[in-house]
Amino acid sequence: LDGAGLGYQPGLGTTDLLAALVWQRQGFDVRAGYIASLGTNGTPGIKLRRGDDVATGVGYSPVYGQWEGRIGLLGLLRLQDSQSTASGSPVTIPESAGAQVNLQIEAGWRPQSNLLISLKIAAALLSRETNARVDGLTRSSSVSLGTTLWW
Repeated sequence: LDGAGLGYQPGLGTTDLLAALVWQRQGFDVRAGYIASLGTNGTPGIKLRRGDDVATGVGYSPVYGQWEGRIGLLGLLRLQDSQSTASGSPVTIPESAGAQVNLQIEAGWRPQSNLLISLKIAAALLSRETNARVDGLTRSSSVSLGTTLWW
């Protein structure tokens, strides 16, 4: 999933099925993914069923010795309006479907061939309507620090 650039919160405690493809050549990449929401979350008082998402992205990843980076754009499209079942019967959240475009910047240091320490920053360039923010897709920004170890 991380390789597809979908490092955003897919849901609020829902069970999701995620599939992604990445094509890379000479530092450039094209990414596509699908996030299927398989159920309602278990958060007391919220009870949310998200719509499914399609994600596409493009980017460039330069490498300089032990340092590597990536800059890219990620487009997310919520296909269906989400539903809240907090009151018992499902209620559609109006205008919760829609598109968002995020700028992604990543920097990584590889001190050994099997270890990567990375910092990832993302910011929304185009975000969905205010009503959509309840269901977990819209974030104004995201920062993550990670370590990947291969063996």
